[in-house]
Amino acid sequence: MGIGGSVTITASGSFLPDVPLRASGLTLPPNIPVHVAVTGHVTRKQTDGLKFFCSFFVDLCAEFAFFLGEDPVPPSGVPTIDAAVAFASWDGADGRRAPESGDILAGPSGSELWVGRSPYFCEYSWFFGTGPCFTLGGGYVYTVHADSGDANGLLRATVTRQALGPAGGTVELEAATSDGSTPEQARWYFVPDGGGVIDGGEPPIVMANGLQSPPDSEPRLTITGRASAGTGASAAPPPLSAPAPAPAPAPAPVARASSAVAAASWTSLDSCNDATTCHATIGVPTGTFVVTALVHGTSRAAERRVDGSGGGGGAPELQLQCTPQEVERAQVVTCTAAPVRPGAQMVITGWEFHPDDAHLSTIQRSDVSADQPTWSGKMVTSGNVKVIGTVDGRPADATAHVGVTNRAPLLARFDPPQAIDDPDMSERPYQAAGEQGMFHIGHIHTDAHTIQFTGNLEVINEGPNSALGYFTGNPYETLWAVHINLSQLQPNSELAHLQRESSPAFEATVSCLRSQLPSLVAPIEEHEGTTMHPKSHAGRYAAKFNELAGPVIERLVVQDNPLQAVDDALEPVIQAADVESAKADVDFRPTLCKLTLFPAPQ
Repeated sequence: MGIGGSVTITASGSFLPDVPLRASGLTLPPNIPVHVAVTGHVTRKQTDGLKFFCSFFVDLCAEFAFFLGEDPVPPSGVPTIDAAVAFASWDGADGRRAPESGDILAGPSGSELWVGRSPYFCEYSWFFGTGPCFTLGGGYVYTVHADSGDANGLLRATVTRQALGPAGGTVELEAATSDGSTPEQARWYFVPDGGGVIDGGEPPIVMANGLQSPPDSEPRLTITGRASAGTGASAAPPPLSAPAPAPAPAPAPVARASSAVAAASWTSLDSCNDATTCHATIGVPTGTFVVTALVHGTSRAAERRVDGSGGGGGAPELQLQCTPQEVERAQVVTCTAAPVRPGAQMVITGWEFHPDDAHLSTIQRSDVSADQPTWSGKMVTSGNVKVIGTVDGRPADATAHVGVTNRAPLLARFDPPQAIDDPDMSERPYQAAGEQGMFHIGHIHTDAHTIQFTGNLEVINEGPNSALGYFTGNPYETLWAVHINLSQLQPNSELAHLQRESSPAFEATVSCLRSQLPSLVAPIEEHEGTTMHPKSHAGRYAAKFNELAGPVIERLVVQDNPLQAVDDALEPVIQAADVESAKADVDFRPTLCKLTLFPAPQ
């Protein structure tokens, strides 16, 4: 939960409709230093209908494999197309889309957070009918947190005493800095919970983006943010690297009972102005106190949530501070527990880490060190750190969130493939029906590879992310090779004896001469990629692979079976790179004389 609670845009059904930017109901005092985070995922599960469709149209589904995987969609949206993208703004201004890492908004707050999400639609169509590609779930959660500063000086707010129940009560707070300096020009506010849930699932009948299935029975896949593609000869699908513009968005669904609640009003605690302590009376059981102040001349903010809805009204006994609150992946975070009341006796009995990523399980601190007041280690995934214990014999716990941002993409190394003669080519080269290029003269095995964990995978041995594995380098190691029929591209080979010894005076197509066969090796090698020409098979494969795999491997965190995790993550990447590589047979064919080949074997 953030300041004023949170806002969730849900995902459900088979299509995600457009959710235009709208007021979320989460209101704040303006000009508070904050950062807005979007977490969560849209989950995707392939429908049985799509699986049945792809069992017939293997090539079409292979071309679109990158878009048909079941990986959860992050708030930044489906890669390469503007689908299921989270947006946010203050007070109805132009929306800012969620980045691949970091906050969606940062800086001074507005009066009310506005949120939205672009549509997402995937449909297959053929003579058996039309159906959705996925069953969708999950959602995006928006939270606002105070910008408390950095290592040069953090602003902190603590509750020193409270008497709260279901009808509210009194709270005493104190503001302080991490370096002991005095906060200046303090201003105090109370923000009750607002926000709520916006139903962003499939509306009845209406389809996202207004996309229509084709009128004929041609097998077709249609995905929001790009043109549809079919198996017919009328038009080839657009390249994955250049999706066509999306159609105009469909109207937003009518608001339902679960839409965001009405905005709650915040309160300025003017009686506490310029003071580092504040005594407040509130009429609701839950909410967030916010203090702003100058720390070394820079405006900072701190938040402290209170909850008396369970009755009892006891003050929080434990406090937990994790520093830094947000780090780049693989940097160290230290979480420290302390009693709220000075001099109270604290006994720590356990620590837990609850990852934001639903694919990861809760991490329990080992019994040997579970009673320590600090928990420190490298962080590779975001989540909540929780400390459990007693204060003066009474049960107590506290929670703090740690955010992790992405590093630079981890790129695989692609050395130029070597050209060798190889027995997978016929000793009597022939052209097979339906083949592109002359396979038995020359070809490349682009996706042959191994996964190398040594030197690339590191497992954390202590701290909140203990036992999680992350990557320091890309584990993909290519085993590719260019195979050229060198033994037949000789002037005295069997193949050479099928060619002319000299050219006729007039010939519509230039046939190869026996003496020319050795000169064909160099252009075939360049076409396959021994020089890594950017339009060659190898050049295109390497570029597309690193474009897609670099970010995927960088953010991949594994808890068990790392080989399966890597294989699953790279499968759609390799399929997309193979599709890109095949384009070399269309627009980078070597200019060769016409070879006379052997008849195909019967």
